[in-house]
This record gives sequence, structure tokens and C-alpha cells, in this order.
Amino acid sequence: MRKIRFVTFLLVMVSISLAQFSAGQKSLDGGVAWASNSNDGEKTSTQLTVDPSLSYFIMNNISIDLTYIYYKYEPENEDSEEMTAFGAGATYYLGNLYFGGSWLDPNADGEEDTYAAAEVGYLYPLSQHVYLDLGGVYLMGLGDNKRETIGFGFGVRCFFP
Repeated sequence: MRKIRFVTFLLVMVSISLAQFSAGQKSLDGGVAWASNSNDGEKTSTQLTVDPSLSYFIMNNISIDLTYIYYKYEPENEDSEEMTAFGAGATYYLGNLYFGGSWLDPNADGEEDTYAAAEVGYLYPLSQHVYLDLGGVYLMGLGDNKRETIGFGFGVRCFFP
């Protein structure tokens, strides 16, 4: 059993060290995610998110990202709403792992809610330029916005030279 764990660990480390994303490369991805929201520790809603995004590598392993998000928001004991959001950020890739931060501005009915987002994930190679994207995100409301969101999701990410 120890040998299987050791071999698995070596395979994961080799796959992490081999991925390299070069300056000038582009990425297109999309995902689906489910999240549970809370406000000051009390559950307030759930949401389903669909989010395509486009990235451009300004340096090796560092990209700037543009995101469009559509999500269906279902508050506790209220009618559901549909919203869109636009965002911009940056991501650092360490092999197949990535870490990013961004700013999101939802276009909700007259609300002025802005969020800071932190994300982390793993890219599992499906082919030379196509990866399964497994990740998590933490959204924190800015200013008077006290909402917080923790979400986990998956998607497909394609890289273009």
C-alpha cells in the first residue's frame, strides 16, 4: 500500500512540474458551480453559476482574466432571481495548480454590490491543450456588502498558442 501511495505521489508531482504556460498564450474556459451563501454566519441563499472567461498570459504562468457570470440566485424563503456579473483579475499558475484573485461587479436590480474573489484550483490534463478545471472560490463583499460565498466547481479550460 505504501508503494502505491508513493507512486501516486510521484505521478502527481511530475504532472505538476511539467505544465508550463507561456507569455502570449490564450485560454478560454467555462464552468458550472453551486454555492451556499451566508451573511454574518446565517444561511441566506444558494446559487447556480455558469461562467465563461477569457485569459491572456502577460508573462510565463501569469494571466490576466476577464469573466462574464450568469447565476440564478435562490434566497431563503423568497422568490429566485437571475443576475449577471462582470469581472477582471489575474491568475498565477504553478504547474497544474493555480491561484488567482479578481474583482466582480454584479448587475443586480439597483444594488451596488462589489466583491473581491480568491480562487484556487487544479488543471487535470485531458489532452495537450484541454484540461478539466477543478476549483474553489471565496467571494467577500466590499464596502457595506457583508455577503460571503464559498463555492466549488468544475469546468473545461482550453489553451491556445
